[in-house]
Amino acid sequence: MKKRKKYFSKTNYNIIHHFGNV
Repeated sequence: MKKRKKYFSKTNYNIIHHFGNV
């Protein structure tokens, strides 16, 4: 996924990156 700072914050990015493997 592209780094969208406008839609995804650091917290959201960590959650997506963590649960993205599942």
